[in-house]
Amino acid sequence: MKSVKLKILNVLILSVISLGSAFAECIDGKVKYIQQNKEVINNESYCYDLASKLFISSKPCAHNKVCQSKNLGTIEIKMSEMAAVTGSLGFKICEKYHGTPQIMEYQVQTKWIQTSRCIFSDGSFIDNATIAQKVKYVD
Repeated sequence: MKSVKLKILNVLILSVISLGSAFAECIDGKVKYIQQNKEVINNESYCYDLASKLFISSKPCAHNKVCQSKNLGTIEIKMSEMAAVTGSLGFKICEKYHGTPQIMEYQVQTKWIQTSRCIFSDGSFIDNATIAQKVKYVD
């Protein structure tokens, strides 16, 4: 009976893993954003997961390079400090990580998905919603 339960558990675990990975995809796609009052459309490599709203660069992080967007630790921020300045919380957090925030869209098949990202000096990036999850508020 135990072996049957273990087999069922293994099948369930593998099913969950395969379902979760079905949502994530890495592609060479298109991104668009506004720069100096003009729309810019670039070909970029990125990974996205529509289920969890993840959007992250892929090529700058390839070949075992150190990648800022994948190696973010927790950053402590005072909530009162964030509330004192006007603007997007995601943009403020990005700047605390020494990144450059950007409103943009990325293409999934024929549909454009709007988001914002934090671009780092090594060219890697991550969406601001994901980077906000790495914040620990200290007050």
